[in-house]
Amino acid sequence: MSDPTFSLRAHHLMCVTTYQGKGYSPDFVANMNRVWHALRSGAYPQVEVHAVADPLCQACPNLQDPAEPTSCQFQRSIEARDRRLLAAMGWEEGQIVELESVMEYILTHHADLLSQVCVGCDWMAICGQQRFTWLEDEPPVPLPVVR
Repeated sequence: MSDPTFSLRAHHLMCVTTYQGKGYSPDFVANMNRVWHALRSGAYPQVEVHAVADPLCQACPNLQDPAEPTSCQFQRSIEARDRRLLAAMGWEEGQIVELESVMEYILTHHADLLSQVCVGCDWMAICGQQRFTWLEDEPPVPLPVVR
């Protein structure tokens, strides 16, 4: 049996390294918190990288039709970020990568990747601080309460 795999837009691997509990809407933040904790906990040792909407996007107000993975209002610019990271990492879309080694690489090369991949991103002010929450003992976002 293979390890559990999580499907992600490629550029979201950059986002999770510096995630600080902020987002487009309360629903988006709650969803990002769940995904961030699931990835960080090691529940998904592998990630399948894509350039279309992923589980993080499902709660984003910019996704016009959750059933259509290319219906992001900003699909062209977001896809360009995905494709830049795919190219920088030497990956093909749909490739399955080992999360731990990828995160190690991204954290080590964050500044260079940020300048290559994240051009035009509204969240650059946060990511540019290079506060690597991925590495912090106490995560900056609360673990979601399941009721």
